[in-house]
Formats: sequence, structure tokens, C-alpha cells
Amino acid sequence: MFLTLFAFVSSSPAVADDLLRINADIRYRWEYEDNFNQKFYGKNPPKGDSNDGFLLQRIRLTFDFNPHKNVHISAGLQDSRAYDVAFPDDAFYNSRLGLENNPNKDYWEPFDTYLELKNLFGQELSLKGGGRQIIAYSNKRVFGPGEWGNTGLYIWDAVKLSYSFGENFVDTFYGRNIIHEPDRFSLDHRHFFEGCAVYSHFLIPAQGRKFCLEPFFVRKWDTHDNFKSEDNTFDDFYSNYYGIRTYAAILPGLDYDFTFV
Repeated sequence: MFLTLFAFVSSSPAVADDLLRINADIRYRWEYEDNFNQKFYGKNPPKGDSNDGFLLQRIRLTFDFNPHKNVHISAGLQDSRAYDVAFPDDAFYNSRLGLENNPNKDYWEPFDTYLELKNLFGQELSLKGGGRQIIAYSNKRVFGPGEWGNTGLYIWDAVKLSYSFGENFVDTFYGRNIIHEPDRFSLDHRHFFEGCAVYSHFLIPAQGRKFCLEPFFVRKWDTHDNFKSEDNTFDDFYSNYYGIRTYAAILPGLDYDFTFV
């Protein structure tokens, strides 16, 4: 059972696209878990209660600064808190990380903090880097999941290069997932996975309609020698993914959306 309240506040100057915009996103969500909790199903779980009601709070504050039409600077903070949760914080300790990775709490961390340069070399080429980003595409099934969680499951320290031509684009990026440890600043400890990817979007006109094709490739790894294999040895982790999404409106009121990974 969930009850969610959102509040969005945005402040901008009188002239569009001019200098500074301040955005605030405040979300409160009350949850009640009946016969399960965030780690276990059924009655008498090893940790926490099987019936628990608690309040989640998340505040995001972002400053967007545009000193030039081709320069965008973003600086933000996120604060995530939980009240009256029966599930103990130490249950989120991750042995592979040697750290707690908490989906409910992470106090005053950088969020949406980066420098973006647009129209590089006179082309539709942009570079976004130097800090923290949420990377999401299309229906968020491949990139972007985890926003329902209070701290955000996938927040990246990343650099991204984007090339657009018409209604099409090709993005490539390298990034590392941050860890949500409430009592330590995220810049003070290691990241979780590293990854690099190419994600593209193409519109294909056909019979008066536009069919969208989105091929992608991802490589993910962790070189801390702590992943257990099927033969009970420990080593680094490497994984490759590829796939495509395609979607279109084919008749009035009828569309399709297909993803293969």
C-alpha cells in the first residue's frame, strides 16, 4: 500500500533561457508493508517486521545556470530520509562493497551537478560531464530504473557525449554508480559498478508513419575481486549487453513497443 505526495517548485527569470533557474522537488510517500518487508517475505523475517508502516521523504534542489547559450551549469543536492522504519539500516550492508547501500536514506548528497557544453565545433554535438547525473532513455527499461526508490537506485558520476542529427541521436557515455551510505559523503568511498554504453535513436519514415529504432550496447564491470563464481572462487565482474527497442503508432489508438536485450 502506498500514498505519495509530490510538490514541485520552479523559479526562473522573466526572459526565457536566461541565466538562472531554481528547481525544488519535494516528495513524501507513506508505505505499508503487509506480510513482507524490503528484504524478506512472510511472517517472522530474520530482520525487521513483516508488517510495517513508515514515511519516506526526498528533497531535490537544483540550480541551473546558463551564462552562454552553449554553456549549461547545473548544481544540485538530494536529501533522502525515512521515519519510523522497523527494518534496521545494517540489513542493507553489502558484503561485496563492504559498505551499507541504503535505498531509504542518504543525507545531503550532490545531485544533477555537471557542466554541459553544446554545439561543439559548430555541430549538434554536446558534452556533459564533471559530475553527477541521472541517465535515462525512452521508457526507462534499459537506462533509468530505480527512481521509485527513495535514494534513487542508479545515479551516475558520468561523462556523456551526444550527437544529434535531425530527430535522431547517438549518445555514448562512461560512468560509475554511486553508493547510498547515509553517514558518509559519497565522494569519500568507492563506487559500485562502472559502465560504458552507446545508446541511439533513429526515426524511420514508412507509409506515412515514423517507426522508432533504438539500438544500444552496454559493458559493465567491477574490478574489486569480490564476485563469487559458480565454482566458488572470487574474481572481477564483467558483463556485456546489447539490444534494440522499436516502437510506433500503427493505427489511431493502437501502437506497439518492443524491447529485446
